[in-house]
Amino acid sequence: MREPAPKSIYLQNYFGVMRRAFALRLALLRNGTGKEARYCVRNAIALAATCVAMQAAHGADASISLATGWNLVGNSTNAPLDVALVLGDRAKVTSVWKWDSANSAWAFYSPAFASAADLSNYAASKGYQVLSGIAPGQGIWVNALSPFTFTLGAATSHNLTAAGLIGGWNLVATGNSVTPSAFNLSLGSTQATTGVVPINLTTLWAWDSASANWYFYAPSLEAKGGTALADYAAGKGYLDFSQAGKSLGIGVGFWVNWAAPSSVSLTPLTWDVGSWNNVSWQ
Repeated sequence: MREPAPKSIYLQNYFGVMRRAFALRLALLRNGTGKEARYCVRNAIALAATCVAMQAAHGADASISLATGWNLVGNSTNAPLDVALVLGDRAKVTSVWKWDSANSAWAFYSPAFASAADLSNYAASKGYQVLSGIAPGQGIWVNALSPFTFTLGAATSHNLTAAGLIGGWNLVATGNSVTPSAFNLSLGSTQATTGVVPINLTTLWAWDSASANWYFYAPSLEAKGGTALADYAAGKGYLDFSQAGKSLGIGVGFWVNWAAPSSVSLTPLTWDVGSWNNVSWQ
C-alpha cells in the first residue's frame, strides 16, 4: 500500500524549494543577469506553491489516540490502512478486529504471531477471516496493551453515506464531524420535513473506553421529543451523546443497525466487550 505523504513532507519540500530559489538568485545576481535571476525565482516559487496545494488537497494528518484495553475506532479517511503497518507493534497491540457485514463474520489480526502463515492458520481454526486492511469508512476494535497514538495520514476525509451500509449491523466510521442525529438525517433519500425526525437508521452505538460503556442513539426515541432519548439511555445505563457533547468524526468507530423503518426495534446491543479479554488467541 502506498502511504499518503504526511503534511511535514510537503512543508519540507516547500522550504527546500525556497532555499534553493534564493541560493540560485544570489548566484545569478553575482554571475548572471537580473532577468535570469527573476526567471529562476518565479519558477521556484511556482514549485513551492504546488507543494502547498498538494498539502491542502491531501488534508492535515489525522491521528487516533488509544487507551489501554478495548477501543472502537475507525478509518475516517479516503485512503485504505495497512493493519500490520499501523497496528503491528506487539508491544502495544494485542489484537485488531473488523466486522464483515456482508458475510456476518469477523476479520482478525494480531502482531503476536511470528508469521503470516501462523496468523492465517489460527484465524482459520476459529472461523475468522484474516484482517489485512481497513478500507475507508470501516470501523475496528483495537485491544491495546498501553496507551498510544497512531496516524491515519494526510488523506481527505471519508463521507459515509447510505451506500456504505447494508441491512443489519455495520461497524463504520466517517470523517465528518456530525452528531448521530445529523448522521441519521444524512441517510435519507429525500430532504426531511422541518421539525420531523426521520427513522433512517434503527440504533447507533459508540464505545467509551474510559468508562467501558456505550453511547446510544435511536431516532425513534428522538422523534418522541423532550427527554425520551436521554431517559431511555439512562434507564439502560447507557451514555447519551447529546448530554456528553459526543459526536462522530475523525477516528471514531461506531455501530449502526440499519433497517427498513417498518422493522424498527430498540433491542439493546448485548456485546460483551469485556469477555474478549478471555479470548485465547495463541
